[in-house]
Amino acid sequence: MSILLPALKLELDKLYEDGSQEPLIHKCKEDTHEFKTQLKKLKAHLNKHIHEVEASTSTNNTNVEESKKRLRRRELVVEKLNKAHRQWDHSMKKNCKHTAQQHTRINKFLNHKMHEFDLDLVYVNKLPPESRANIDRAISFHISRYNVGNLPVNGRQEIIQYLNQVYGITEDISEKFVQMGQIVQDMKQGDTSSCVKWSRDGSLLQFELYALNAMQLFQHGDVLQTYEHLTENVPASAFKYRQLQVITQVSPLLTQLLLGQKIDDLEEKIQLQLNKCISLFTKEYCSQNKLPYDSALFLIILSGVISFQFFIKYQSIRASAHVDWTTEDELPFDVTLPEFLTHFHPIFICPVLKEETTLENPPYSLPCHHILSKKSLDRLSKNGTCTFKCPYCPVNASKAKTGRVNFVML
Repeated sequence: MSILLPALKLELDKLYEDGSQEPLIHKCKEDTHEFKTQLKKLKAHLNKHIHEVEASTSTNNTNVEESKKRLRRRELVVEKLNKAHRQWDHSMKKNCKHTAQQHTRINKFLNHKMHEFDLDLVYVNKLPPESRANIDRAISFHISRYNVGNLPVNGRQEIIQYLNQVYGITEDISEKFVQMGQIVQDMKQGDTSSCVKWSRDGSLLQFELYALNAMQLFQHGDVLQTYEHLTENVPASAFKYRQLQVITQVSPLLTQLLLGQKIDDLEEKIQLQLNKCISLFTKEYCSQNKLPYDSALFLIILSGVISFQFFIKYQSIRASAHVDWTTEDELPFDVTLPEFLTHFHPIFICPVLKEETTLENPPYSLPCHHILSKKSLDRLSKNGTCTFKCPYCPVNASKAKTGRVNFVML
């Protein structure tokens, strides 16, 4: 890596000119601005020439010598214009060609150099075997979850076999993902029949699909078919459970249809409605088939991207202050993550030691229901030999009266 990075920097520096911080391609912008300035000046000269000709014509005060001078000035203006254009065109072609060639060289350099060493030998924080197996499963799940339609095979059975042979996904899980992917693909191609057949009666998905089909019919311009769909195909439970949706989505559509009005941005609204239906379907499908809605790989990488800035800041502080982590089961700083990234693994920070509880240091509940870690409990009770006062209330406790706490996600 110490060899690759300097060499890569040297190649990247060739994208810049004369050691400047601006990419070479920005020179095209500067040249274009200069060419535009020249055009404005030449335009002013031409306008002046036109006014002089018009003035001399109106006064009939022209002679051969002065006409030749004006003609010469006009030829000079045209000559300057052609010269400025040639310079601009040459500079643009030169800079674009140089940039394209350098990008090609960088690509060849990376393809060649990246295969000269084993990344696993360079990476400092190597994954233990058990973690590598988990990462492989996460990658397999991610591909099955999001890329079923992009696999190099066609047909349901071929896809299932491919996922099993290449990624180790069981046929049961593959079957579920293939069915979900096929329904989503049908919806993107404008066919919602498979999703309508799958949806439950009375569900929000069923109603949103009904609204999507109405909008699609409206877009095709078949007034009678749209009216019949809106009035005859409305879900039976719509007026009982979906009154608000009927008022806000169906009624305006039906009114505009009857009045012969057009819907502004109809194509964009159909796309938004389609995305909503796909999201509702995938959530319901994953829930019904006991599949995680979000890819673990996506969640882990997103958490890492959000947290990376804090690690960079900590790295600089550690280098200057010569500090380090006290235990491997805690972070020396707080990372604020979105709510949907924080409810997967319940954690508890011991209020005494300020450390996260682990399998080796689990949480225990006192008789007063305050919770401490095992290490704190051992210290306060002197390894179970005496009673102690709870750090947060007056209740006395002993180690024998405590109980192991298990956090459960509801």
